[in-house]
Amino acid sequence: MSMTGTIATSMASAAGSTPPPARRFNLRRHRSTLLAMAVFVAMFVLLAIANKRAPSYFGVSSLLASGTTLALAAIGQTIVVIGGGLDLSVGAIVGLVNAVLVTLYPASSNASPILMVGTAVLLGSAVGAVNGFFIAKLRLQPIIVTLSTMFVLRGLTLLVLSKPGGSVPDAFAAMLVDDVIPNVLPSPLVTLVVALAVWGLVRNSALGTEVFAAGSDEASGQAAGLNVARGKWASYALAGAFYGLAGAFVSAQAGAGDPLIGTPLLLSSFTAVVLGGTMIGGGRGSCLGTVFGAFTLLQVVNVLLALGLPDYYSSGVEGLVLVLAVLVNRDRLPHAVNELRRATVRWQAWRRGVGAKLVGAPQGWVPPVSLTPAKVGAFDPSAGPSSWKRWWGSRRETASYVLPAWGALLVVALVSWLYYGAAFDAPRYLDRLLVLGAFLAVLALGQGAVIMAGGLDLSIAWSITSTGVLATYLMQGSNAATWWAIPIALACGALIGVVNGLGVVALRLQPIVATLAVGGMLQSITMVVTGGTPSGDASPAVRWLVTGQIGGMTPLGPALLLFASFATVLLARTPFARRLIAVGSNPRAAALAGVPVARIVVLSYVISGVCAAIAGILLSGFLGRSSLTMGDSYVLPSIASVVVGGTLITGGRGHYVGILGGVLALTGLQILLSGTPLPPAARDIAFGVVIMAAVLSLREK
Repeated sequence: MSMTGTIATSMASAAGSTPPPARRFNLRRHRSTLLAMAVFVAMFVLLAIANKRAPSYFGVSSLLASGTTLALAAIGQTIVVIGGGLDLSVGAIVGLVNAVLVTLYPASSNASPILMVGTAVLLGSAVGAVNGFFIAKLRLQPIIVTLSTMFVLRGLTLLVLSKPGGSVPDAFAAMLVDDVIPNVLPSPLVTLVVALAVWGLVRNSALGTEVFAAGSDEASGQAAGLNVARGKWASYALAGAFYGLAGAFVSAQAGAGDPLIGTPLLLSSFTAVVLGGTMIGGGRGSCLGTVFGAFTLLQVVNVLLALGLPDYYSSGVEGLVLVLAVLVNRDRLPHAVNELRRATVRWQAWRRGVGAKLVGAPQGWVPPVSLTPAKVGAFDPSAGPSSWKRWWGSRRETASYVLPAWGALLVVALVSWLYYGAAFDAPRYLDRLLVLGAFLAVLALGQGAVIMAGGLDLSIAWSITSTGVLATYLMQGSNAATWWAIPIALACGALIGVVNGLGVVALRLQPIVATLAVGGMLQSITMVVTGGTPSGDASPAVRWLVTGQIGGMTPLGPALLLFASFATVLLARTPFARRLIAVGSNPRAAALAGVPVARIVVLSYVISGVCAAIAGILLSGFLGRSSLTMGDSYVLPSIASVVVGGTLITGGRGHYVGILGGVLALTGLQILLSGTPLPPAARDIAFGVVIMAAVLSLREK
């Protein structure tokens, strides 16, 4: 019986009726898992043909050893997705487990392999339980909780192991990687079978029913007497255990430690989950299908290598496979086509000047005040105290989530002044704060617009890098080329935003899926075009803007103030701002009110892409040239600054004044930490704690 049937049985029992009989094996119900198996077999045969040799035991065991880490991590991600969540901390947990095992049990310790595996599983499960507590008990958004956990764990991992090194006992590596029976039964296969058996036991228990209920229909599950909150918490705790096991396996496979060893698992784990037939959104999924999805993904990369293509293509292929898998496994794909048609109709109506009309709204229906273009609460000093109260009342709510970020900035500045004492130079501190915060302030405008509309942009890193690489290639250190190089780079950023937006509104992909996939494709495109080595230099004019001096101030500082003024007006005083808030609050109600939802969502991603391009150009001027890692450190801070600035991660609330305060507060914290004896890893830990504190204090009650 499926979990849906189990939940239905529980609900029927609660209602006092006779539960339905158990259903037999349903081919259609398991089609996604069977499809994942079929695709794996097809890729396995295709690889054998490409290599011009029949599969051997050595080849199969090597494939198992290469893919088991991803398969175990993807099993954990599948459980979270089944429970209705998403987990961005998967790679960070694997990296932490790897660092702890190498440090706690070095090769000279001859520690028990069972003890090491137990430590890894318990550590991963403990982290997952913490995630589950904040998500299930405090009802915080999974994305922001696991994002904070990623920050903290990344910092802790660097504290435990600052650079690659160390080794694990040979017995531990042999137990997980070598053969159980020589040339007959490889250990990775046993590990996967045990992992699937454990999930099978949980799946068919009351706890498994609660996990599925948490992802399918919380209200119905609670009405049936199921502890849905416990199921959601358990999904993260169980996932953490599988992440820990993945960390143990990769430690045995590598034989050494690497604090960044889990980084590639984020995109890969999502792709494997979707390839296995699990629905993003919860309530349906198969860990067996996920295992075949993981090995299929590995086979795709192996086929590319067999065809002589460089590994630059792997991330792009993963992104493309992720999108295709979502489209194939989704039951309501025709609805996406209908959405695209409706968006086209709304666009044509807007061009004819009738976009403000209410299409499909009930007769006599009046849109909410928040959706109308009329200004509300304008202050008239001559109208007396009652007008003042109305004016302040209309702004009190905004002030409640905007001012805390600026209060945090004042606290950070005060602590910096007390710490540095007489060495504290206020003008120099302000200049450094504005210059270092300018890159993030630009990115935060785009990320803030996307989040206010209810989305998220995880493609920022490679949007920055690809546009920065393009700009320096076109400039070649020439001021004359700057005039046309910058518009081309900005247009490229806008195009990236269009692709992201269409993936969300036309293909109806989850924002995290769409932007992760686009980021992977951009990475491959950039690596292939540059050959791994970008060429060209930023022009002197761009370098002067970022590093020059006017009266003791860097020109970028005053430029940031002008940009902030524009951004504030854009996100607070325009019809676009009101529509953005409406879409983030309730897209369906906004559509009934005549708001062109699809166009607003796409436009928010276009703004994010253009802002990423601006940041890429400025960073190339700061560095003098482009770099393939120039955008890596800005994805998470761009989200953090928006959240610290009071913007709801679920959309529908935000103000750029608060976002700017969050940017400057985090930049000030970074400057403060850089001047202390604390290691650089402390910054990541502080960022994670600040994000969680901001979410807890600014969340809607």
